[in-house]
Amino acid sequence: MRAVVGRAWSVAVAVLLAGCGPGAPEGPRGVLAADHEAALEVAELPPGVDAGLVRTGAAVYHGPGGCHVCHAPDGTGARGVGADLTDATWWHSDGSWPAIIDQVKAGVDAAAAHNVWGASMPPRGGSAISDAQVEAVAAYVWSLRLVEPPAPGPSGR
Repeated sequence: MRAVVGRAWSVAVAVLLAGCGPGAPEGPRGVLAADHEAALEVAELPPGVDAGLVRTGAAVYHGPGGCHVCHAPDGTGARGVGADLTDATWWHSDGSWPAIIDQVKAGVDAAAAHNVWGASMPPRGGSAISDAQVEAVAAYVWSLRLVEPPAPGPSGR
């Protein structure tokens, strides 16, 4: 019981600190930053993905999906909780759009998680997002690699 309470407390502190990290959200829900929009115009998107789906995914990521809490508003990972979604390192999949969909649906078990808290990612991030919203947020997450992330702040990522 003590370990469960300790882990819950650690995760709660991490969630509270998550909003304090470097990086800013894209803007109003579903509105991408100008560099993100520009990158989408020239990128070869996966079959089934278009800029509209990515915008919808941004709204889910920053809204009902709650992804920004652990993965940071800019996707760089929030203070040791969620993985950096902007780089080429994918610990639990190959980073393709279909694989990201599967990973969001299944979540990540605590034993396989790569974070300082030993916290899992519940299926759908613990939210009640629909399959269509999972597909949209996966498109947005896939697209994060197209934009140069901001430099880490003084405390790092």
